[in-house]
Amino acid sequence: MFRPSVPAVLTGFVVALLGSVGQGADSKGHYQILGRGTTSCGSYLEARRTRDVSFLAYEAWLTGYVTAVNLASANTEDISRGTDLDGLLGWLDNWCQTHPTSSYASASEALVSFLRRKRTTAE
Repeated sequence: MFRPSVPAVLTGFVVALLGSVGQGADSKGHYQILGRGTTSCGSYLEARRTRDVSFLAYEAWLTGYVTAVNLASANTEDISRGTDLDGLLGWLDNWCQTHPTSSYASASEALVSFLRRKRTTAE
């Protein structure tokens, strides 16, 4: 069975986003969420617990989201400031345990809000 690597999926996601850099949410802060971001935290936690192949899509979605935040945020080099993927996922696990019906996108937004305080700024 063909399984694209996480870096390949991430690269495709970032390239797709490049065309919309500079375009944000509407005046009310709404924006279209696609892919795994539309699923619930409960679904994410179940895929992580069972090591279902769909979990790779959650990893790819998160890394693409964080990369897009790095790209679109002024004066930001690294929103995660060197935190590895396991650290990011661990934070999401804890958040999603207390918000199982929230979307994976909402969890990712909460993570970015938490990380933004410690971001590495561009020189």
